[in-house]
Amino acid sequence: MEADALADLPPVMADRNQLKQVFFNINKNAMDAMQPGGRLKIRARADDESVYLLFGDSGSGIKQEDLVRLFQPYHTTKPDGHGLGLMIVQRIMREHGGQVGIESKESIGTVVTLQFPRKDRRVRMLGR
Repeated sequence: MEADALADLPPVMADRNQLKQVFFNINKNAMDAMQPGGRLKIRARADDESVYLLFGDSGSGIKQEDLVRLFQPYHTTKPDGHGLGLMIVQRIMREHGGQVGIESKESIGTVVTLQFPRKDRRVRMLGR
């Protein structure tokens, strides 16, 4: 696993335990999709409105027909999967005012992007 992060990344408002669940589900999916020796790269960036965490794996990728069903409950392509992981990720991200996006290419890998509102932006918006 390789991580690139900005030292001066702005803070976000988030529940630590819920984010642990988000990170666990994303990392587990990546690990399940990769062969031994695969690479998971985590990057962080920010703009004026949001903080982004990008999780890119070198796994098998997701078939186009499965991409549209990823967030549906009980949809899974894994023999031991329950089909709730990404639905939980999406729910937690929405509860935090954020979003989750997924881009994937078969045989190349998948990038999951988590977008969080910046803490300073959220406070200003609530103060209006």
